[in-house]
Amino acid sequence: MTETLHKTPLHALHVELGGKMVPFAGYDMPVQYPLGIMGEHKHCREQAGLFDVSHMGQARYVGDESALEALLTCDLSEIGAGEQKYTLLPNERGGIRDDLMVSRPDGKGVYLVVNAATKDADFAHIEAATAGKGTLTRIPERALLALQGPAAKDVMARLCPDAAKMVFMQCGEFTLDGSAVLISRSGYTGEDGFEISIPEADAERIARLLLAQDEVEAIGLGARDSLRLEAGLCLYGHDMDENRTAVEASLIWALAQSRRERGDFPGRERTGRHGLCRSRLHGTGHRGRHPCARQAARRHHHQIAVRSGEFLSGLRPDILSRGRRKPMTTRYTEDHEWITVDGDIATVGITGFAANQLGDVVFVELPEVGKAVSKGDEFAVVESVKAASEVYAPVDGEITAINDALEGEPATVNEDPSGAGWFVKIKLSDASQLDGLMDEAAYNAHTA
Repeated sequence: MTETLHKTPLHALHVELGGKMVPFAGYDMPVQYPLGIMGEHKHCREQAGLFDVSHMGQARYVGDESALEALLTCDLSEIGAGEQKYTLLPNERGGIRDDLMVSRPDGKGVYLVVNAATKDADFAHIEAATAGKGTLTRIPERALLALQGPAAKDVMARLCPDAAKMVFMQCGEFTLDGSAVLISRSGYTGEDGFEISIPEADAERIARLLLAQDEVEAIGLGARDSLRLEAGLCLYGHDMDENRTAVEASLIWALAQSRRERGDFPGRERTGRHGLCRSRLHGTGHRGRHPCARQAARRHHHQIAVRSGEFLSGLRPDILSRGRRKPMTTRYTEDHEWITVDGDIATVGITGFAANQLGDVVFVELPEVGKAVSKGDEFAVVESVKAASEVYAPVDGEITAINDALEGEPATVNEDPSGAGWFVKIKLSDASQLDGLMDEAAYNAHTA
């Protein structure tokens, strides 16, 4: 029996442009255009590509947000106005029903974007679980475009200057060529870019406007997959599914630290038993790609928040006395910061294990010298092609120095995490806090 395929509002345009149409998630979608998958891939890396992702599910939730949060792995209280986060929708066993974006672009509840193949099941699950507490409104009448690549910012600066001012993972309501649109600075290619939610009646006009820009070419599903694979980004149904937990899928960073501490996310017990990440996405690598928005952004807590503990880092102090200490070997935290101490000055960074989990680092935000920190305080943010990670102080003290070299060479964190990739130096306030940290043997067992 022949499958009846859905069509996005841009279907006729895809055919007009010479798109090779194939079935995908119940839709007739372009896998490639005459430029070819490799040509499209290269163009997106060098200029800008336009993707039709209108098959994905869009919805808005209004009501008791605790009922929605109970189904996810993020902390909705951490998402402010104009902010967006990546999160997971686990099942009761900790397997992943779907991965999705949640945001607050316009002050009207929480906006959700989910994967096409799972959208009906996702929305039904959310509706059933939040019945009587909130209302989920599906929005099938909106198209979704993704403008991706290093030139995307230039295109957006011409067509919608206010949207171009956003940094990575910010979002908002804008007017684009007379149409009211929702735009986020995000995407899934490893490049800088924007995702644009448009009323379907305006979709073709806006798409043609974007394609009329010199930098922009239409990009199909084939290059979309090769781009995300090269960037080391997971794909639902390939790298995650309902039988694989966030830990097994290398997505432990998508579990908000507050949710991990409270242990109130679905499938907590099974996810916790799996411990540290043992399953890795085997991509082709993405070294040297430094997405502009990610580099330029002065880090905000709204970004795909992940404390380094979710990626792991390390520290280990060989304590020789309770008073003044001699230079000592490295010690580690369970959250994978490392620390060495010389006298009363501690040097802190993230471990090689953490750096490997993050992937290629493209931006590091460090604190100001003189800042007082307490154990457990966030003091730095690291952003990679996969996500952003908050780094936490392993001890109390005052920042006496920062590694300024990381501003221009963030990749040093990957290349030499325990040496030239150090983050800060801290004057210790309470040296006894070092006693609770792990030595090398304990840390190795922790990450085994």
